[in-house]
Amino acid sequence: MDVRVYNGEGKPGVTAAAIGIDVGTSGARAALVDAGGALLGFGSARLAAEDRRNPEAWWRAVESALAALKASADLSGVRCIAVDGTSGTILLLNNDGQPRRRSWVHRPTNRCDKKPG
Repeated sequence: MDVRVYNGEGKPGVTAAAIGIDVGTSGARAALVDAGGALLGFGSARLAAEDRRNPEAWWRAVESALAALKASADLSGVRCIAVDGTSGTILLLNNDGQPRRRSWVHRPTNRCDKKPG
């Protein structure tokens, strides 16, 4: 299915699209897809092993993945954004919404009685 819409300037031909952002332990990925699910563009950024629990590094990776996506595709048709991340991740925030420490990522080998590092 090919959905065509008008952009903000009233010009026909801009394809309606969505950005999907995935943040995982290896990095961030951003994909642009049309309404039928066809891939229109892709960008990614890797995380260094020492940054896998660092929320500031996650954000930098998302910014880099989005910049790479923008370089590979026209984003003028974007109508929505979806974000997912590594399951079972706990991130403590302060009253200003800023991370208090590195995240705690659940793995079957982690015990509930262990304090996040």
